[in-house]
Amino acid sequence: MPYNRDDPHLNDCVKKSFSSLKPFLRKGIPKFHVPVCEPLKIPEMKLDRNTGPAFITFIFTNVNVKGAKYFKIKHLNVDIKNNTIELKLFISRLSMTAKYDVNGKFMMLPIKSNEKANGNFSELKTDVKVNGLDIKE
Repeated sequence: MPYNRDDPHLNDCVKKSFSSLKPFLRKGIPKFHVPVCEPLKIPEMKLDRNTGPAFITFIFTNVNVKGAKYFKIKHLNVDIKNNTIELKLFISRLSMTAKYDVNGKFMMLPIKSNEKANGNFSELKTDVKVNGLDIKE
């Protein structure tokens, strides 16, 4: 759907476009290089927590996330000048499987483990920033 960059309702138009993508998340949209998102496959994800008495690093590999199709856009802002879109999303439920490796210390006690991880999450709120590029045909 083409939109005018100067349209005062651009945010609403883009929000409707993002919402209309839900049915395509399972198979992706190869024509526009949109990957399969249901399940979403993430090769590696790293989380560091280095505050207070905790120094812990989690590395998740072979991450499979299901439930992305349950998102609702709560807020969307298009910044044409900086080629960005900022979204506030609500996801009613999400499940994840992965392999994890954790290494760190909590109050001087060593923590080390690697196993399979399974997680179920509900009522998630997240902020997303999409960076774009100008493409001239």
